[in-house]
Amino acid sequence: FARGYHRPPEELAGRPVRLILDLGANIGLTMADVAVRFPQARVVGIELDGDNVLLARANLAPWRGRCEVVHGAVWTSDTEVFYAPLPGHTAGHQIGGTGSDSPAGTVRVPAFSLNTLLDQHAPGGQVDYLKMDVEGAECALLSETVEWARRVACMKVEVHHPYGVDDCERDMRALGFETRTDPRHRGCVIGVRPW
Repeated sequence: FARGYHRPPEELAGRPVRLILDLGANIGLTMADVAVRFPQARVVGIELDGDNVLLARANLAPWRGRCEVVHGAVWTSDTEVFYAPLPGHTAGHQIGGTGSDSPAGTVRVPAFSLNTLLDQHAPGGQVDYLKMDVEGAECALLSETVEWARRVACMKVEVHHPYGVDDCERDMRALGFETRTDPRHRGCVIGVRPW
């Protein structure tokens, strides 16, 4: 976080930024940072862990009028998913799957497709910047049910094994983005629509 790799690419500098989506908002630090940097923007974060949601909402209290944290997961369809903490991590979680039976030690949450999230939070409009740090779900999100992508001006994706940077760039280019890796984080891919 300290290196700033969560921030939008320089292509947004000097442009009006009205809506930012933070997929995998954790405790709201990225949302707070972009709320300060883009004072005219509405910032919507999606976070699956309930404790993180509570912390994010508290951390975002100064910007409550234009920052919203949605409790749920981002997925390829509107459903329920279960998740568990990533082994060895204090704040990371990974979706384990969908279905009515969830293994012991997991938590169930509602899941929303990106198409649904954009319909709810950007009806008829576009997302100026989308940050995606969803602990492995990015592979499915960038290759299945991708109508949402045409409404996103630029995005940054943190890539998680086994999905690689090359895979991510290929999928983002197929969605119409020009891509490059972020020099501040070798596991992040920037995608910008040609202006």
